[in-house]
Amino acid sequence: GCTGMSTSNAEWFFDTVRQGDIVKVVGSAGETMTPFDNGFGEWNLSWAKWQKGSALNEGVPDSPQTLQAARLRPHV
Repeated sequence: GCTGMSTSNAEWFFDTVRQGDIVKVVGSAGETMTPFDNGFGEWNLSWAKWQKGSALNEGVPDSPQTLQAARLRPHV
């Protein structure tokens, strides 16, 4: 979605963050978004239904994996 990042910050984000990483937007001056009820968000599906439609589901265990240390170390 739109986050209003500068081009250089968006480039850092694209190069650093991987699919599945959790992102929390804080300090936004915008209005809180309304709940998504249009059916376009993957968060509208149960985990089982999402996995069923995933092309990457083969051989992926349904149980949690060992956690790895955080990879992100943004420079402020």
